[in-house]
Parts: sequence; C-alpha cells; structure tokens
Amino acid sequence: MAIDSEKKVVPLPSPIFIESGPVRHRDNMVICTLDSDDEREWSDGDSDASIVLPHHHRQLREDVVELGSQCEAKTLYEGPKKCKCCINWVEETPLEVVDAKKFTYELYGGSAILLRERKGHRGEDAFVLHSVLVQSPLIRQVLSRILAHYPGLHVDSKTVLFEAPFQPLFHHWDDIQQAAKDETRTETRNHLKVLIKALEPNFNSIQESVDDCRNFGKIEYERLWAILKPGSLLYTMHHERDSIVRLQSVTKGKEQYELIYEYVDWEGDDFSFFTEIAYIIKYKGTIAIKDLQLTPLDLHPEKLTLQEKMINRGRVFERLQGYHFKSFSGSALMIDNVYGSITIETLANERVIIDANAYNKYAPPPAPPAPIHSKYYHPSIPPPRHIPRSRNHGRARSPTRLPDDYMKRKTLGGTLTSDQCMLCIPHVRGFLLKSKRWTKFCVDGIRDIEWDEDAFSSLVLPNDEKDLILAFAEGRIDTRFDDFIRGKGRGIVMLLSGPPGVGKTLTAESVAETMRVPLYTLTAGELGTYPQDVEFKLRDALDKCAKWKAILLLDEADVFLERRELHDLNRNALVSVFLRLLEYHPGFTFLTTNRVAAFDLAFESRIDIAVNYPPLTHHLRRQIWANFLSRLSVPGDESESDDGLTWQCDIGEEGLDRLAAVELNGRQIKNAVKTGGILAGSRGKAVDLEILESVLKLRAHLLECH
Repeated sequence: MAIDSEKKVVPLPSPIFIESGPVRHRDNMVICTLDSDDEREWSDGDSDASIVLPHHHRQLREDVVELGSQCEAKTLYEGPKKCKCCINWVEETPLEVVDAKKFTYELYGGSAILLRERKGHRGEDAFVLHSVLVQSPLIRQVLSRILAHYPGLHVDSKTVLFEAPFQPLFHHWDDIQQAAKDETRTETRNHLKVLIKALEPNFNSIQESVDDCRNFGKIEYERLWAILKPGSLLYTMHHERDSIVRLQSVTKGKEQYELIYEYVDWEGDDFSFFTEIAYIIKYKGTIAIKDLQLTPLDLHPEKLTLQEKMINRGRVFERLQGYHFKSFSGSALMIDNVYGSITIETLANERVIIDANAYNKYAPPPAPPAPIHSKYYHPSIPPPRHIPRSRNHGRARSPTRLPDDYMKRKTLGGTLTSDQCMLCIPHVRGFLLKSKRWTKFCVDGIRDIEWDEDAFSSLVLPNDEKDLILAFAEGRIDTRFDDFIRGKGRGIVMLLSGPPGVGKTLTAESVAETMRVPLYTLTAGELGTYPQDVEFKLRDALDKCAKWKAILLLDEADVFLERRELHDLNRNALVSVFLRLLEYHPGFTFLTTNRVAAFDLAFESRIDIAVNYPPLTHHLRRQIWANFLSRLSVPGDESESDDGLTWQCDIGEEGLDRLAAVELNGRQIKNAVKTGGILAGSRGKAVDLEILESVLKLRAHLLECH
C-alpha cells in the first residue's frame, strides 16, 4: 500500500482514538499527521506499514480491551483547549494544575512569609499586595499571643493566611512593632522585622486616613474598618440615651458594614452579656464621625466624662435587679400590649413596678420585622443578600438583638465590675400601674416614692371603721390562716358600698399608701363581658398582685356582683368565674359598688368586711372642704400654679360652714378646690370664699342647663 512521506496509512481492526494531532478517518483506515520531532514506530504486524506517534502517547495494542474490563480508576485532566466548545481531556497532569501546596512548599517552603501580589487596575505592570502567608513558626508564636482574642482568626495551624486589607494585623500593628522591639531572641526579632517591612508601605496610607479622622473628624467608607477595632468601646444612642457598647466583630461588605457588639443586661435571674447586630450603610466620599450612630469611644471629645457617667448609671442599674416599687419621671419605651411595637413617651411622677422576671412572663413579644420593601425594615438574622439603598447613608440600621444560641451567652452573676457597669443598657423593664402597660424605664428617671403620710388620716370615716380597715390591711400580709383545702380562702375581701364621691376609692388608695404597696386597679370595662376574657384578664391581674404583694381594687364591680338569673347564662358564667378566682386569691382585695341590694348571695360568704358609706352630712362635707383647702397652704408640690406662685387659702370657719351647706360629694368638692386654685393663681391672689362660691355658682348654672 502506497504511503507518502508525510502520512502513513494502516488498516485497523476497529476504530481507535488518537489523543493529539490532526486525525481523519478513511473507511477502517486512520490517517495521522505527525506533529512531533521525537517519534517512535509502531506496526500492526500484518503490514509493512507503520505509524510514527509522539512518545508521550500510550502504545496501541493489537488486542482491543473490552470496555470497562480493567480493575482500575483512571484520572483525566482538562488540558489545553483545542476548540471553544469542547474540553480536551488529557492523561498527564498539566504543569499549571500541579498540586499547589506541594508546588509552593517545594519552591518557597523555606520563606518566613510569602507576599502574594496580583495585577491591579492601574496597568499591566502595576501589582498590589493580595495576601500574606505566614510560614514562620516564630512569627506565628508571637501573633498567637497578640491576636489570641481576635474574632474569627486562628493562628494555631502551620501557616496563617492574611488577605488584604489585613485588618487583624493593622488593628494590632502597634503591638506587633512593640513585640519586635521587646523580643530578646535575635532570630524571632529578625522574622518580625521582615513582616513589618513587608506591610509598612500598605499600612502607612491607612494610618494617614486614621490620623486625618482624629484631626478632622471625617472618614471615608473604604477605610471605616480601620477605626472599628474588635474589642474596643463604641459610643451610641440607645433610644435617645447615651450608651457604651463593646464591639465584637466588624465585617465589610460592598453595600454595608456589619457590626456585632455586646452590652450588659438583667434578664430576671442574673446579669449577662447580650449581643446585637447593626449595619452602617455605604456612603460616598467622607462622613463626619459624629454623624455615625456607632462611633469609637476614643474619638469622642468627652470620653472620660461619658465613662464616669455610664459607670454611675450602671451602679443604679445594678441595684435595680429583682423587684422594686418606685416613682418615675422621664422618657419611657412604651410597649404596645397587642402588637409589641415601641414608642417613646414622657411620664411624670408615675408609680412603676421594676421587675424583669414579670416583664419576660407577661409582656407581649416584640413586633416582627417589617417586610424588606417597607420603610420600617429591620435587618434580619442573617441579613438579606441585597440591602435596598436608602437616604440613611452612613448611619446604622435599627439594631436587632441576636438570639441567645447565636453566640454563647456569658453570665456575670449578681454583681458587676466598673467596666461591666459601663456597658449596662440605660433602661430597666417594668410595669406602669396607672395605664397597665409594660414599659422600659430610663434608669436616670427612677426615684424613691414620696409617700403621703397623711393620706389615711384625711380619710373621712368613723375612727372605729378606719382602725378596722387598717388592721385588716396590715394583717393580710403575714396571715398564716388557711382553709381545710390548701390555698383556699387565704385572702381578704373588703366590700365598700355607697353613692359616688363618698370615699370608696380613696379608702383603697389610702390603705395602699399607708402600707407602701402597689395598688392595682381594675374596672369592669377593662375585664370585658365575655367569661373567657374575664377569666384570663382577672387571673392575670391576680397573679401580678400575688407576685408583687399589691392591693387589688375592683372599682365599680356591680356587673360581677349582681345575683344570677336562670335565663341569663352569660351573666351566670361571669359571676361563677369571678367567685372562683377571688376565693383562691391570697392577697387583699377591695370591691366597690353602688348597688348592694342586687348582690348575689354567694358573695356574702366570701366578704370578710363590708363598709357602707352613707351620703355625706354637713359635718362630713365641712371636714372634706377643710382637708382639701389645707393642701393649698403647703408650699411647693401640687400647690404651685403654672406660673410658679403658691396657692394660698384665706377662708375662715364661717366660710367653711357656707361651703359645707352646698350638697356635694367628695369628688365634686375636690374639683371645686382645684378649679378655685387655678382661678386664684391666674389672678395672682389667694383662694378665698368669693372665688369658691363663683366656681360653685358656675357649676350650678351648668347643671340647670342640663
């Protein structure tokens, strides 16, 4: 068979595949163009023809191996591309995919550090430092001591890789330089100097940005990480209150910085560190440090003053652990009882319960995060991949508290150091008695209650009844009397009946003031009319009163005390629920009503003492007028008018008799005195009989119109 000098053609028993070189088939013949200078001959045995193949190819055999018959695993590698669409699989490992670790170790394993540079964007010849691979065990030994607590970094392996911008090394650059100066071993000191010399050019420009930030108070987004050192203290505003937190970690992203920080809080059992996450959104150019919601405390102009202030506030926070009954004036974080949303309100002289345990048990859960497209969006955990752009550039999004299992919670026990006091949050959890709302109270606004020592003595009642009421109130706390059924009938129920304005509610308030305990007031409107709602709300109130040793006042409780009727199943259910819960309540309960005649008979056996308040006589009205008017003569406190003048009273005995002749109840008398004080203050004179009579005439005129 004729074969030209460039091509050799041989008959083959079956088709074969050649791994490289241009190949074409002709029937059962294969034509291979030679493309290598290093050749060796191969013959099919039945022909004088031969093929010259490159040396690196596998020799073709006469016998054809059956597909999949050999017990071996063969690895093929992606070789140089020969066309755009196909992968060229080769048997030998190309040089560019040789095991990188082995390649690096064999060539550069002896170097203390490896500096990896890659082409930058300024031109083909411009290279920038991409990463630093520390191989020196001497350097790693020093870094393991300096960076022991740096988050997310482990230096215990044989090599440690740092990628630009080398945050851990820059944040502890001073420590590394000082370690090199203090090192006594020559070899270790020389290795550290190599690291310092390699990174110094990169860190010089970063340090210039930090110095400019300290001098001019501004920083650009790309260099913001340089002033956010993990473990450092940050200043922030927590619901309009100065706060200091400790930064745990900072992660720089394309659109935001993610900051995780910790603070000290009391959760009801002990003090613990808790973590929150916040984001600083990307901004253009530079931004003033004071405009950032989270800023390094070292850059604050009043650093020392702030630290002292936070430590003092933390000591107060420490003393407020557990249960406390206090007075509060200031801003409070009001928790919506239904939706859990938070609003800031200003309160004045409110009685509050400080109790984190009860807050955790009874308060509604916080509001869920709003949808991502909402302007009220709160970051989720973990944050979404795409953070929508907003006008809030440079500021932190509303922080979100991380779940306890996100990081191991560090418990601190019941006492705090000064540094821990500095990290305490500015609010304590509690309950607002008047509006019955769960609230977070600012620590700065909490004060001891100024008790009204004359409250009970000003109560207009016969002395025997007053002594009996006070004796019951004082005895109910330590009573050990119990029913044959354990826990049944241990409480005291007192019924106060009479027309409006004769002192029923004042009696309960005076007893609570004298006993210095909270007064928890409930009305029929708050409890509702459905038996299920009444049972849930009443049980909730009774539990709180038992926990806080508070006096329960069920004001205007007529709807629950009326006798049951066969045809009104809903009312029967209400009365039954009321009777059952009240019988097992261990505390003191006041019931007020205007309709004793309509009582259900079952209540008679559950009432320990009943006090009837008759309509006010001339003598009682005179005493009530005297009590309220005497409060106008007290300097300061409630007797001060809006313009700072003290209301004075100028009414003699004859004037009291004339005022008592008008048939009014106690509440109406109080309103008349209050109105007279305001009118007298506007005129710049003392409250006299003329002013009070003019107020009473105006009231009478209004009543005639109706």
